[in-house]
Parts: sequence; structure tokens; C-alpha cells
Amino acid sequence: MDGSGDILADPLVAWRAIILYGQNTATYKIALGHALKGIVDRRLTRVTLDELSAAFLDLYVERLRHVRPQLLTAGRLTRMERIVGSLTRGSLPRDEAVARVGAEAFGDVIPRFHTVYDRPVPCPFYEARPDGGLVLTDAAFLVFGRDDAPLLTEELGARWDLLEAAFGI
Repeated sequence: MDGSGDILADPLVAWRAIILYGQNTATYKIALGHALKGIVDRRLTRVTLDELSAAFLDLYVERLRHVRPQLLTAGRLTRMERIVGSLTRGSLPRDEAVARVGAEAFGDVIPRFHTVYDRPVPCPFYEARPDGGLVLTDAAFLVFGRDDAPLLTEELGARWDLLEAAFGI
């Protein structure tokens, strides 16, 4: 903690608060969490928009094999569901799918990821670059460099499962 008494100043507490209590009308926040962990696992401190988009796309391609809803609004599809659908049907080449993810998928999740109860956490896990890429902060490496980091991956998966189940109801 930073001495201010703000429990969210602890990166691990902030991470769990974002994942468990951050607003979710779709599953993008959880997917971005998985992508961030993957970036840390590769020991990268920054990623381009294309690299982030490709990782995000791969997460959704795998996740959508289970055909579960990714959005709170019944009967509607997320941008990611539409992009992955076009990709898997063969009507959209992968490079174009990656470009569409970069252009369409991050508008809400990148700027709002670090928000819990309409309040930004004091230790963000990345800084957004003007070109759309991300620079990871020390907080990301502190959280995912821990011995119990695999538990955080399980928590992300469980939260994604929970959101899909709730959206299905």
C-alpha cells in the first residue's frame, strides 16, 4: 500500500477488484485481463495495437467455440462475436480480422479497464499509447510475477464462465 489508506493501491487487490467488481456489460474486460497476463508471460513491456488485437482475437476464437453469450443484451452480438463469426466462416481473412479488432473492439475497454465503482484504481496495469498500443506498468508485473499467478488465470476463466452464464439467463 502507499500509505494513503486506499486498499486499491495494492496492485493485487486492485486487479481482483477490477476483475470481480468492475462493470461488465460484455466479456471484453476479462479478455483484456487474459491478454495482459499473456503479455507479461512473454516478458514484454509494450505491445502494438496489432499485437494486442491478434491476442484478443485468438482469445475470442477459442472462447466462442463454446457458443455462449458474450453480451448482457439478449439477442445481440458483440463486435468480437461478429468478427470471429466472419473469420470462422471464411468471409474475413485473419489480417483483416485483426485490423477490425484494433479498430472496433477496444474503444470502451481500454479507457475503462482500470475503473471500479466509477473510480480509477491508483495503480494502473498499463498506459494506452496514442497509436493504440499499450505500455505495461510495474503493477502488471507485480501481479503476474507472483508464485500464485496461475490462480489469477483460473479466476479470470471462472469470471468469464460466470459472465457467460449470467448473460445466458
